[in-house]
Amino acid sequence: MLPHLTQIADLPTYPGIAVVDNLMEVCQRELWESVERGSVAMLLSRPGQAPLTDSDRAWARALVTAADRSIGAFPAGQSCRVSVSSTASG
Repeated sequence: MLPHLTQIADLPTYPGIAVVDNLMEVCQRELWESVERGSVAMLLSRPGQAPLTDSDRAWARALVTAADRSIGAFPAGQSCRVSVSSTASG
């Protein structure tokens, strides 16, 4: 496990291809420079208690698609996992 968490603030309401591709590049670089076997986990959160919004779903689709596209770019034995969920508390 990497010794830190990285928070990215002020994301746009809807994702752009460049934003998610750049995020995947950062994840790949962290894995190349870190442990031999590892993975990146992503959590997308926002304030409030509203159920999943169209924006949440768009971000989820964009992150999963970008992770799928970048599979071959991650070091052998390493991966990026994206999971999206909603809770009653937001």
